[in-house]
This record gives sequence, C-alpha cells and structure tokens, in this order.
Amino acid sequence: MEKNDGSQVLPKTIKIDTKYEGLTYSKIYDKELEVNSANSNSDEISDVSKIPFENGSIVNEDDVKISSIVGTLSPNVVNVKTNDEGEVIPYSIEEASITLSAVELTGDDADNYTIDLGVPDESETVLAATVTINKRPIKLKVSDGSREYGHWNEITYAETPVQEIDKTAYKEPDIEGILSGDEVTFPIPTEVETRFPS
Repeated sequence: MEKNDGSQVLPKTIKIDTKYEGLTYSKIYDKELEVNSANSNSDEISDVSKIPFENGSIVNEDDVKISSIVGTLSPNVVNVKTNDEGEVIPYSIEEASITLSAVELTGDDADNYTIDLGVPDESETVLAATVTINKRPIKLKVSDGSREYGHWNEITYAETPVQEIDKTAYKEPDIEGILSGDEVTFPIPTEVETRFPS
C-alpha cells in the first residue's frame, strides 16, 4: 500500500492464537501427514475461518479471517485408532496436533495483514486438533475359481464331501486400495460338509 507522498504502509504482522482447541480433521488412512484444507478430496476439516488470532492483533473491526491452511500432522497420528470393539475413534487434542506451514487470509481488509507462523523447529505455530483416521476401503476381486459339489445324480454327502479344486483365485487375488508396504491377508474358503436327513 502506497501513500500520496510515496511512502509505503506495510501489512501488519499477526499471529494465530495457539490456545484454540476447536480444530477437527478426518481422513482415510493413507500414511501421509500433510493437511491441506483446500484439497477437494475425502479429507474433512472444520471451518478454519473460526481459528482466532492473538488478542489485539486485528485493528478495530477489520474484516479478516483465515480461508485455508496447510500443515503437518504430529508423527504419531498416522494409523487408524480403534477401541476394544474395533470401532474407529479419534485422537484427542492431547494426542494430536497440526503444525501450520501456510495460511491464506480472506476478507475486505486481508491485504492489510500478514501471518507470522514462526520459525521451523524453533517457534512454530502448532494447533491442537481432534483427528480421526478412517479405515481405508479395499476391493478384492476373485475370479477363475472352480468347485466340485459332488455328482449331480445320487449325491452322497457323507462319503463324498465338497471338494475345492482350484484355490489360486484366493491365493493370488486382484486387490485394489492397499498401500505400498502394507500387508493384508484374506481367509481362504474351506470345505464344509453338509448332510441331509435320509
């Protein structure tokens, strides 16, 4: 911003209130720690415009708020967290945080301000957050398997149990969605003998 006399008015430096604990974030397990509120994918983040600035940072009633953030999850928040029943539960604000690396401002007076996020590894801006890592869906395609159910005529289940002829499709399935380095095994079907009353 330039005055009539040629001098410049520099944007006012403001900081985020790191005592804020209302940030929530959820995503599907992907081994990544990056958080970007502008991404239009399956990630969900609470309204970042509610993240406050330090008291007294904004002049009078200036219209300025946060429109997007980029940051990094704390390293311990990478795997799905579950309870004893196997249900997905969130990491609490005592367990999870997001270290901000970039913030975009919006509002009629946003150009009059600039964000100070501190110095990496020294005085970073870290916000506590409630974070949920959801289970990653996978698709299992099984094909080309064959099974013999016995003779169609005069079946004797007691003497001729069901026979599995080809289990290759189960041992080498076509799987989509498993991340590189992760190992997931699937149960192979077993034969069950069925008897009918004579």
